[in-house]
Amino acid sequence: MIFAKRFQRELTTGRLTLPVSVLLSLLLWSRNLNSTEAFINLMVFALIGYLLIEINTIFTLIRNRTTLHACLFWLISGICIFLHPFRLVHLIPLAFMIALFQLFGSYEQEECKSNAFNTFFCLSLTSLLAPHFIYFCVVFLVGMITFRSISFQTFLTGLIGIILPYWFLFGYAFLTDEMGLFYQPFHEMTSLPPINYQVFSVSQWIAMGIVAAYGAISSVYYLTVSNQDKTKVRILLSFLIFLEVFILAFFLVLPQYFIPLFILQSFITSLLTSHLLVLSRTRFSLIIFISVLVVWTLWALFSVFFESTFVV
Repeated sequence: MIFAKRFQRELTTGRLTLPVSVLLSLLLWSRNLNSTEAFINLMVFALIGYLLIEINTIFTLIRNRTTLHACLFWLISGICIFLHPFRLVHLIPLAFMIALFQLFGSYEQEECKSNAFNTFFCLSLTSLLAPHFIYFCVVFLVGMITFRSISFQTFLTGLIGIILPYWFLFGYAFLTDEMGLFYQPFHEMTSLPPINYQVFSVSQWIAMGIVAAYGAISSVYYLTVSNQDKTKVRILLSFLIFLEVFILAFFLVLPQYFIPLFILQSFITSLLTSHLLVLSRTRFSLIIFISVLVVWTLWALFSVFFESTFVV
């Protein structure tokens, strides 16, 4: 037991964890790095992982020094082959990370008009690629209220941030005489397409199941020990849990956005699971730690050797 706990501490906070994880992730990605687009996609995921490290460093979401959250996220991106082909929707999680930075930076700030504008501008940009993502603005508005950074001025500034991308889209559509480009996002965001879960492969269901399960376990555990964190960190992580629940509900209603939603769920789960594994030294955290090692290993082996034969 003592050896196991020491191994947990070394792996979750040690300096070798990051380079080893990066190497393993690159090996997993190497199967599909056969084009410029794939390399660009790898850089997008690398940047998201780096921003995960920065958001933890700046806001101290995990009290101890660690890069485990980025390591877990990069390993997920390498294991999931369906994430490797480049899609424009892969830029949505990147915009979300920037929006989260700005939102967290507004915590208890009376003058945070720039944070409000940047937050909702980034969210509005995501809705140009996936129109229904405009509803995440409501979640982030709840976040600003929770962070006590909302005022009449910040609300108006945020509203301008939402409108501005569509103002540019209107100008482009008007000048090119293609007003349908401007009307299309509004038509899509006000309608719900038929729900169809049969389009997903077995590997996608496995991936969402693993990530959602660890996210749920880590969230419930954090809520039981959240009093150990400072008030600011407790509020920030509670917002991430709220966002996680909204993402899962969003997926159930709009499964066609599986790819960006899965990436969002992955980096939230990586943060919450790392918080559990790094700060807790209980028998429960040890069981979760061992299960992560086993599940991630089996998941990677399945991805490498068997995934292609289980696609529906």
